[in-house]
Amino acid sequence: MKKRNSIKSILLLTIISFVGVACVDKIKFGNAFLEKAPGEDVNEDVIFSKKVYTDYLLWQCYEGLFTPFKNCYAGNGQFETLSDIMHSEEGWDSMGRFHYTGVLSASNANPGWLVARAAYITSGGMENMSNTAFRCIWTGIRDCCLLLDNVDRVPDMTDAEKARYKAEAKVIMASKYFDGIHNFGGLPIVDHALAADEVLEKPRSTIEETVTFVVRLLDEAIAEPELPWNIPTSELATWAGRVTKASALGIKAKLLNYVASPIFNSDTPYCVEEPQEAVNALQVWYGNYDVKRWEAVVDACEEFFRMNSANGNYYQLEEATTPDEAGYRAAFRKAYRARGNRESLLEVHDRVYMLEWDNQPGGFWHDGGIAPTLEWMEMFPWA
Repeated sequence: MKKRNSIKSILLLTIISFVGVACVDKIKFGNAFLEKAPGEDVNEDVIFSKKVYTDYLLWQCYEGLFTPFKNCYAGNGQFETLSDIMHSEEGWDSMGRFHYTGVLSASNANPGWLVARAAYITSGGMENMSNTAFRCIWTGIRDCCLLLDNVDRVPDMTDAEKARYKAEAKVIMASKYFDGIHNFGGLPIVDHALAADEVLEKPRSTIEETVTFVVRLLDEAIAEPELPWNIPTSELATWAGRVTKASALGIKAKLLNYVASPIFNSDTPYCVEEPQEAVNALQVWYGNYDVKRWEAVVDACEEFFRMNSANGNYYQLEEATTPDEAGYRAAFRKAYRARGNRESLLEVHDRVYMLEWDNQPGGFWHDGGIAPTLEWMEMFPWA
């Protein structure tokens, strides 16, 4: 039973970001990333000239990770309100305006302010690619590609540090692709930072090609000796929220579980409405049912358990200290709220030292703006 619950916790892991700050030389990042400042050339050569500048780029990669608790998602709504467990009552968020009404299109996929970490098109066009208020998943993927392509030339970093940074970037990049697969299925595969003179039009890949690419990124990170299994207890105060091997395995299990579902893994397509271009191109389903896709989910979970056992079973479910309602409620809350708890495979911290619950959109859930569905409530009997 405990093992089954652990598998559920792996498949339901939360993806998190950590934003760090430091007192260093003045350099523009965020909205002015790689922008030429008066009197100095702030470009890739500068970014990768010192470890401290490269650190900023890695933290910017982390900043793009999705979590449903960030205030920046208020205008976009929560992904969970597209599922059977939650329903948005707001009306003015993206779910109420676009998804529920059926008018979502390429032209309105990013409605604006600070929703872009869950968006797929940069609002305002290419000129806003560096504006964090209008970022889409592709800006985060580009940040990761820039680091992967250039970190080896940073002079004051050790080989071990470079290897770990690359592994972290691969996991973050994989998580951004999962965000896209979650909504669109197959995506264009971008495996390096596109140069200004390159053709920017990449074809959309099949779901199988996209999943294979993402799994390869995760497997490479898992195999990297410099990427730790967990953040040591002595480092949690500083580094809680950084990617680990366990994070990579959690994303891998969650991704494989999602694409093994009948939405993709079936002898008949989930979507039967016209147009059928994406269906015929195998971008939104595999074209057949294969039980091996479910077996891959089991393999990923078993790999997690093996590695967790080899590392002292660091990750465990939070247990109630008292066998009553208060005890169980406290254990449940700790699993998503407490910094450095051992049930979260990767924590999300939108700001330094902030906890999960501190990041939830103001009053949304507390005031009934997002309501649980009857179907979800009926999944939990009083027993």
